[in-house]
Order: sequence, then structure tokens, then C-alpha cells
Amino acid sequence: MLGSFLQGPRQSRVTWGMAQGLLLALFLLLVLRPGVLGNPVNSLQWSTLDLWAGVRETRPSHSVTLLGVDEATMRRWNGRTFDAPDIARALRLLRTHGARAVALDFPSLCDAQTDLPGRDQLAAAMRFNGHVTLPFEFARRALDSTPPVPRSLERFAFPSNLRRQRAEDIPRMDEFKLRAPASDLLAAAAGAGHLSFDFDSLGRARRLPLWASYEERIFPAFALATASAAGSPAPRGDGPLLLNYPQGGTDDEDNEVAGTDDVFGSTSLAAALSDKTIWKSFRGQVVVIGVTAPGMGARFPTPGGRRVCEPELLAVALDNLLSDRPLQRAPVLWHWLLTVVPCLVVGGLSVTWRPAWSAMVAILCCLIVALVSLGLFGRNIWLDASVPWAAIGATCLVGVTGQMRRRERENVSIASTVEALAQVAEIVAVGKTPDELLERVVAFAAKSVGASGASAFLLDETRGASGRPTIGLGRGRRRSRGL
Repeated sequence: MLGSFLQGPRQSRVTWGMAQGLLLALFLLLVLRPGVLGNPVNSLQWSTLDLWAGVRETRPSHSVTLLGVDEATMRRWNGRTFDAPDIARALRLLRTHGARAVALDFPSLCDAQTDLPGRDQLAAAMRFNGHVTLPFEFARRALDSTPPVPRSLERFAFPSNLRRQRAEDIPRMDEFKLRAPASDLLAAAAGAGHLSFDFDSLGRARRLPLWASYEERIFPAFALATASAAGSPAPRGDGPLLLNYPQGGTDDEDNEVAGTDDVFGSTSLAAALSDKTIWKSFRGQVVVIGVTAPGMGARFPTPGGRRVCEPELLAVALDNLLSDRPLQRAPVLWHWLLTVVPCLVVGGLSVTWRPAWSAMVAILCCLIVALVSLGLFGRNIWLDASVPWAAIGATCLVGVTGQMRRRERENVSIASTVEALAQVAEIVAVGKTPDELLERVVAFAAKSVGASGASAFLLDETRGASGRPTIGLGRGRRRSRGL
């Protein structure tokens, strides 16, 4: 019976601690969902993803390669970033040597008013190749400008009513102006797509919308159009593609172009035009031709700390589509289990164990969550660990704080009891007569509980017939026989 009496309060405290952990876990799971609190929460989640990307090794691509317009190529072109005759020659050579598809990633082609010497030669080479794709972009439109979709581009679009199953995942771009290449180039292309990525607050491209709605038409992304031209099946679902960067972390201070050669095997277009043996390496590859020269275009940071050019960003999306290894979010059930279960364990132990042991258990739970998340990331599954870590830490902090406050109250109660016993012993030792003893008891009661005279205990010091003091208790009175 004594064991059950001792275990009762402890069991109730454990139950209360587990309840606290469960409530904290559910609260953080609901509040820290993507899109609830905006950029701060999203940045926190991306930071945990960047942590795993920084410790992963670089994974070379086996299906995508870059044919770059570097500094040597620009010197060959007298400082220009595009030369239609050389690009046409490259397209013919790539077709001859068995390249699967070619993406011409030149945003300058989106200006149909630009005069391109040798454009007819380029269009003929595109028709000869048969697997060349072109980009178009959405730009801020003027207030008085509402241009319709170019007729030469409509053949690459789908009516919006064909993809209403996931319409909420398809962004609408009606507020932008569509800038597309010239009609003769679009007529010779095997596909065309938009260049829009979703960036976070740090400028990192995180998602690629596979489809975009414009003027009641659904257009594919440039990477998706190129993958389709290469014969790759369309991905399942219409949601955005969560980019899985093959570039690993870097410790280099100057990483402006780091990661290009070791991931996609970038080759200089000038070197390839001068050495015919290089073209054999493009057999079976999807080739991205674009400007890779430093300072000639935007550079985008990767989660691993590198900076890549726009053609390489397109190559990342292409590699994800062709190799079928885009980053997938872990199921919601896994996320909830790895948050609730550790919080139940930490909540139950933190209210009974010593704070040091409770902290060790919380750290162990965080380490287990980190190992599970890192293992899933190696399989291209992203399980965000920020919410489980926050919930475990909050549960441990609340439990330890509550335990320390409870122990403080118990210590104060014990000290008060010891002081009261000491004062009672002093009263008994000093008191000599019943009247004097009664006065000391009343004084002690007033000091201990804030009472005044007989108002707290209904003490009646009226003497009876026998000359002894009587203590009044409510309605009845009973004579004291002495203390």
C-alpha cells in the first residue's frame, strides 16, 4: 500500500508531462506548417534542407551535359553571346553524333524584335535536328499592353480545361507579358517552355512549376518541354518540381563557377567547334547550350553553397526529370510520428528525472530524428526536422522548468514546516501557565496565517466557573481541562 501511495503522485506527474508534450507537438505542427506564418517558417525549413545538402557529396549527372558559351567562345564571337551560324553548326553536329535533345537556353531569343544574322540558317538546322527546344519568359507587362498568345506558340499549349484536376498547383501568369522567340524559330522547334522558377528569400531556386497558366492556356516549363523532346515520360502529377541539387557542399571561398565541370561536364562551345572528336561525348545526352561566362548573366546560390549560372539551373531541373530523382516530401504521417512520439517520451521523463538526464534524452531524440531525416534525404526524400527539433526542445524546457518550480515549492513548504515545529517547541518549552501558553499559541497563529486574535480560530479566552480558560469552537463550547 505504501508503494502505491508513493507511485501515485509520480504517475500523475508523468501523465501530465506526456500531455504537455502532446499539446506542444500538436501546436507546433499546426502553426509551423508551410505557408502559415510566411517567410520566417519557410526559411527555417529550407535551412534544415540546406544543412543536409551541405554534407552530401557531388553526384555527377549521366544524362545532361552543358555546352557553354564561355570566355573563349565570346572572343571567337567578338564579344557577343550569340552567333546563329555557329549555333546552327553545333545543332547539326549534335544530331549527327546522337544527342537526344538540345535546349537553347538564350533568353535573348525571347525578344522577337532583335535582328539575328543567320536566323534562316538557324531555323533550318533546328528542323534538321528535330529535337531542339526554345525558351519563353514572362515579363512585367505595361499598363496598356495586353498582347495575345503568339499563334506559333499555341501548338505547345494545352487548353486549361484539360488540367483542372490540380488547378490549384498551376500558377496563373496573366498579369505578366509573354515574350517569345520569332515565329519562324518557334515553327522549327520541337518544344517551348517557360523559364520561371520559385525562389526563396535568399535567392535560391527551390521549385519549378511544371505548368503555368496564361490566357486560358497551360504552358509547360522549359525543362519539361526539353525532357519531352528527349522522349522522357511526363512526371506524375501537376505540382511543382522540388529541385534536388546534385551539387554538394563546398569549402572554397571563390565558388563562382564551382560545381559546373564536376556535375554536368561543361564543354566550351569554341573548343568543340575546333575539335571534332569532342562531339562523340554527347551521344545519348541531353545538351543545354547557354552562356556560362562569368559576369554575363545571373548567378544563383545552391543549398550546398555554390553559385551556378542559369543554364546549369536548367540542367538541374532536367537531370531531376530525366533521372526520375526529384526531391520528394516525406509523408505527413511520418512527420507527425517523428514529432509526437519523441515529445511524449521527453515530456514524461522531464518532469521526474534530473534536468541533466532530461536534457540528454532530448538530445538523443533530436539525434534520432536527424539520422532518420538524413537517411531519407539520401533516398531523395525530404523530411523537415525543424518542427520535431523545436517541439522536443520546447517540451524538455517546459518539463524541466515545471519540475524546478515544483521542487522549489516543496522546499519552501518543508522549510515552513520545520520553522513551525521549532516555534511550537519553543512555545511549549517557555510556557509556564495555561494563560501564558494560550497567548503564545494565539500569537503564533496570527503570525503564521495572518490571523488577528480569536477571529481566525474563534478562540474565546473567557474563563469558566472553575477559573480555567475555555476555547470556543463554533456554536458549542467545551471547557478546557488544561493544556
